Amino acid sequence: MLLQANKVTEHIKFFVEMERDRNIAERISEILDGVKKLSEKENLKFRYYKDFKSQEATLENIENSVPVDPDNYGIVANESNLRNFKNFF
Repeated sequence: MLLQANKVTEHIKFFVEMERDRNIAERISEILDGVKKLSEKENLKFRYYKDFKSQEATLENIENSVPVDPDNYGIVANESNLRNFKNFF
């Protein structure tokens, strides 16, 4: 896990890489609960892969964004790249 904090903007950024399985959304939620406790922040957002747009860090959003198997990973990565390219121009 990589953690970066900015005192000026009060933003905390962290990167987590873990094995994908059917429980990945719950495991990410557990990590987020720990970050909430440590940072004393209630509302967290996340971005999956290289997406430019952040989402509220809810279990539902995580389940809808993070693929649970390697086959879907490529699809999600390509969709993210296309969205970013479309929104860039």
